[in-house]
Amino acid sequence: MLNSTTQIETDWVSAPRSIRGQDQLGCQAPCELTYSQLLPGITNVTDRARYFSFYPWVAWSLDKRFPTISEGRYVELYRRADCLYTLIAAQESKISESVRQAEAMIGRLRLLPALDRLTSGTPLRLSNYATQEESEERYFKNRMGGLGQYYIGPLAELGVCAKAPSGPWIRYTEEFGKVLANTMETVLPSKAFWAAVEYDVITVKDLIALREFSPHLLPSSPDEQNLLLDMFFVRKAYSDRLGDVKGTQRRLTLALILHLAHSLSELDQTWLSEWTFRPIVYSGVLPTGVAWDVPPALVETRKLWSIYERNDLLSSASLMIFAASLSRLRQEASDNFTYYESVESFAEHYSGSASVRGALGALSGKTFGELVGYVRSVGPSLATWGDPMHEFSLEDRLVADWYGEEKPPHHFIAGAILLLASLAARQADFPYAYGNLLIQAQDLETYPINLVSFHKRVSAWESMPLADVAKDLIGWCLNTHLTVALRKLWQTKTSSFHVRPAENGLQVVGDIPPPNRTLPRIRQSLRILEDVGALKEHEVDVGRLLLTPLGKALLEESLV
Repeated sequence: MLNSTTQIETDWVSAPRSIRGQDQLGCQAPCELTYSQLLPGITNVTDRARYFSFYPWVAWSLDKRFPTISEGRYVELYRRADCLYTLIAAQESKISESVRQAEAMIGRLRLLPALDRLTSGTPLRLSNYATQEESEERYFKNRMGGLGQYYIGPLAELGVCAKAPSGPWIRYTEEFGKVLANTMETVLPSKAFWAAVEYDVITVKDLIALREFSPHLLPSSPDEQNLLLDMFFVRKAYSDRLGDVKGTQRRLTLALILHLAHSLSELDQTWLSEWTFRPIVYSGVLPTGVAWDVPPALVETRKLWSIYERNDLLSSASLMIFAASLSRLRQEASDNFTYYESVESFAEHYSGSASVRGALGALSGKTFGELVGYVRSVGPSLATWGDPMHEFSLEDRLVADWYGEEKPPHHFIAGAILLLASLAARQADFPYAYGNLLIQAQDLETYPINLVSFHKRVSAWESMPLADVAKDLIGWCLNTHLTVALRKLWQTKTSSFHVRPAENGLQVVGDIPPPNRTLPRIRQSLRILEDVGALKEHEVDVGRLLLTPLGKALLEESLV
């Protein structure tokens, strides 16, 4: 009990830091679970194959050349080496007049202008760019640069490197990291590289003398190239060193990409890219309408990738519903000063509005089941993925409409429902939910919007009027966002809310996040396959990738 002498101390509690995420509903997480199984060891930020050997070699070199240096000196030399590697690639890019040589190199946005100034006669000190102080010249914020930010996780997963328990030291593994490092040390001008790192002042002549380090010249170092191929394709030489390693699906996915390169080689108008891979792997059909004749060893992998694409289409539709709902909430607050006391009251009002009913009325069918039946009977086949009404084209158009000329929110509500109806019409063409992927029920507990829950929702929507389906979807997406954002607030003490309850009703917070697709590591895989010499750029058509004799041999080897 309080009395007159009780003192109560009060203080202000600061608001949680707001962050901007991309997966506001958690609906992209199952997609990420899928492609991380199909391409383990490669991520959306590991673009160049030679970094997988360069970083273990840098760790090995620092260990052998400077065994007693301080932590600060270790970081300084590492950061200089990281900068020098990018400058070597940039100089090679200048000489060859090919921007691809310097693509996806760490710190390139800071270091390419530095190289331009060096070419014009301005001295270049690595330490100016390797600094950890706030500076317009600093090449990278993370203390351990590209290794600490991007590559250490995949290198650890692949059994090549590991972070020391304390301090900045990166450890190479004896089983494979050391083997890679010794190979690089033997075949490349290693002493000259570290002499340049220590001297600090770099000239164009230095960069040219070190050109053998260039990422695109990896095939000129066959022993190093073979070790990386052993790793990426999980050859016996790699698994014998590390024991029971995971990566079979990586090998099969890379082989699937190589087989697609072979299948597209005679189609002059279709180039291998992430954006051709995706609809082809989803439908199993080439742009000519001919079935993709996938070898038996790769059939299951193609099916698993089609499941990923199906989940990504579901994710896009859900994020479209969410973004459109936020847009309408903000519009009503701005135009009419109208606020809703709950997600449910907004969902009921908006789904019953004349604008939504009018947009849904333009669709064929009064109920969701009728719409699905119409799509199934008169819509495009799975094979005709270029048709404007195919789900891939629907998704492309909705995303383009969002970023293009302004359209009202109800346009996206109706478009997303048509996209979901197209997915429902295809259920018989795909394995149930996640098929043979290693995704368990507990993996999906915190991600309510997924292929399993969608399948159940489709059953519940069968006889529901489209306006009621819209109501259910709007409520599902908004409530899921509140759940995901609340969990993130509890776990990380950061706020990712884009809508939240307030005294006068629901309020939209910050910018409305645009609907976006997930990126399944295919672009990075293509770049890596090109770096190792399995694919090559067409001599005339810039950016067109062709299968090489090495790529053909790797494909045949992977099918055994």
